[in-house]
Amino acid sequence: MYLSGFKFMLVSTDEYTSKYMEDNTEIFPEASLNQILAKIAAPAAKAASLQEYVVGLLGKLDKNGDKVLDFNEFTDGLRSLGIHVSNHEEQALMRRFDTNNDKRISMEEFYNVLA
Repeated sequence: MYLSGFKFMLVSTDEYTSKYMEDNTEIFPEASLNQILAKIAAPAAKAASLQEYVVGLLGKLDKNGDKVLDFNEFTDGLRSLGIHVSNHEEQALMRRFDTNNDKRISMEEFYNVLA
Protein backbone atom coordinates (compact mmCIF):
# COMPACT_ATOMS: atom_id res chain seq x y z
CA MET A 1 0.00 0.00 0.00
CA TYR A 2 1.26 3.48 -0.82
CA LEU A 3 0.56 6.51 1.29
CA SER A 4 1.88 9.95 0.25
CA GLY A 5 4.37 8.25 -2.05
CA PHE A 6 5.73 5.91 0.63
CA LYS A 7 5.28 2.16 0.41
CA PHE A 8 3.86 0.44 3.50
CA MET A 9 3.40 -3.26 4.12
CA LEU A 10 0.18 -4.22 5.82
CA VAL A 11 0.92 -6.59 8.69
CA SER A 12 -2.51 -6.92 10.29
CA THR A 13 -5.84 -5.14 10.47
CA ASP A 14 -8.94 -5.10 12.58
CA GLU A 15 -12.24 -6.40 11.23
CA TYR A 16 -13.51 -2.94 10.27
CA THR A 17 -10.40 -2.10 8.25
CA SER A 18 -10.33 -5.47 6.49
CA LYS A 19 -14.00 -5.14 5.56
CA TYR A 20 -13.46 -1.57 4.35
CA MET A 21 -10.62 -2.68 2.06
CA GLU A 22 -12.63 -5.62 0.72
CA ASP A 23 -15.55 -3.27 -0.01
CA ASN A 24 -13.27 -0.76 -1.78
CA THR A 25 -11.16 -2.90 -4.09
CA GLU A 26 -10.69 -0.06 -6.56
CA ILE A 27 -8.55 1.61 -3.89
CA PHE A 28 -7.19 -1.63 -2.39
CA PRO A 29 -6.84 -4.11 -5.31
CA GLU A 30 -4.99 -6.65 -3.16
CA ALA A 31 -8.18 -7.03 -1.11
CA SER A 32 -10.20 -8.15 -4.15
CA LEU A 33 -11.24 -11.66 -3.21
CA ASN A 34 -12.50 -12.40 -6.71
CA GLN A 35 -9.10 -11.65 -8.23
CA ILE A 36 -7.23 -13.55 -5.54
CA LEU A 37 -9.50 -16.60 -5.79
CA ALA A 38 -9.12 -16.56 -9.57
CA LYS A 39 -5.37 -17.10 -9.09
CA ILE A 40 -6.06 -20.22 -7.04
CA ALA A 41 -8.90 -21.57 -9.18
CA ALA A 42 -7.26 -20.99 -12.58
CA PRO A 43 -5.55 -24.41 -12.73
CA ALA A 44 -8.92 -26.10 -12.00
CA ALA A 45 -9.79 -25.79 -15.69
CA LYS A 46 -7.34 -28.62 -16.38
CA ALA A 47 -8.86 -30.94 -13.77
CA ALA A 48 -11.67 -33.40 -14.43
CA SER A 49 -13.82 -31.65 -11.82
CA LEU A 50 -13.60 -28.85 -9.29
CA GLN A 51 -13.91 -31.39 -6.49
CA GLU A 52 -10.95 -33.37 -7.85
CA TYR A 53 -8.90 -30.17 -8.13
CA VAL A 54 -9.74 -29.02 -4.60
CA VAL A 55 -8.99 -32.42 -3.04
CA GLY A 56 -5.70 -32.62 -4.93
CA LEU A 57 -4.73 -29.05 -4.09
CA LEU A 58 -5.54 -29.51 -0.42
CA GLY A 59 -3.45 -32.69 -0.41
CA LYS A 60 -0.48 -30.79 -1.86
CA LEU A 61 -0.86 -27.95 0.63
CA ASP A 62 -1.44 -30.16 3.70
CA LYS A 63 2.15 -31.01 4.56
CA ASN A 64 1.42 -32.77 7.88
CA GLY A 65 -1.57 -34.77 6.58
CA ASP A 66 -4.07 -33.66 9.23
CA LYS A 67 -6.70 -32.64 6.61
CA VAL A 68 -6.63 -28.97 7.68
CA LEU A 69 -4.33 -26.09 6.75
CA ASP A 70 -2.86 -23.60 9.15
CA PHE A 71 -1.80 -20.19 7.86
CA ASN A 72 1.80 -21.22 7.15
CA GLU A 73 0.85 -24.42 5.34
CA PHE A 74 -1.61 -22.46 3.26
CA THR A 75 0.66 -19.60 2.24
CA ASP A 76 3.86 -21.66 1.87
CA GLY A 77 1.96 -24.25 -0.15
CA LEU A 78 0.53 -21.67 -2.54
CA ARG A 79 4.01 -20.29 -3.17
CA SER A 80 5.44 -23.77 -3.74
CA LEU A 81 2.78 -24.35 -6.42
CA GLY A 82 3.64 -21.11 -8.18
CA ILE A 83 0.55 -19.27 -6.96
CA HIS A 84 2.03 -15.95 -5.92
CA VAL A 85 0.07 -13.83 -3.49
CA SER A 86 1.17 -10.82 -1.49
CA ASN A 87 1.04 -10.63 2.30
CA HIS A 88 -2.10 -8.53 2.02
CA GLU A 89 -3.70 -11.15 -0.26
CA GLU A 90 -2.70 -13.91 2.17
CA GLN A 91 -4.54 -12.15 4.98
CA ALA A 92 -7.62 -11.61 2.80
CA LEU A 93 -7.59 -15.28 1.74
CA MET A 94 -7.32 -16.56 5.28
CA ARG A 95 -10.26 -14.36 6.31
CA ARG A 96 -12.31 -15.75 3.42
CA PHE A 97 -11.39 -19.43 3.74
CA ASP A 98 -11.44 -19.71 7.54
CA THR A 99 -15.20 -19.36 7.89
CA ASN A 100 -15.36 -20.62 11.49
CA ASN A 101 -12.40 -18.46 12.63
CA ASP A 102 -10.39 -21.31 14.15
CA LYS A 103 -7.21 -20.15 12.35
CA ARG A 104 -7.28 -23.29 10.19
CA ILE A 105 -8.84 -24.18 6.85
CA SER A 106 -10.70 -27.49 6.62
CA MET A 107 -11.34 -29.34 3.37
CA GLU A 108 -15.00 -28.32 3.62
CA GLU A 109 -14.13 -24.63 4.06
CA PHE A 110 -11.63 -24.82 1.21
CA TYR A 111 -14.10 -26.47 -1.17
CA ASN A 112 -17.01 -24.21 -0.25
CA VAL A 113 -15.02 -21.08 -1.08
CA LEU A 114 -13.76 -22.35 -4.41
CA ALA A 115 -17.08 -23.93 -5.48
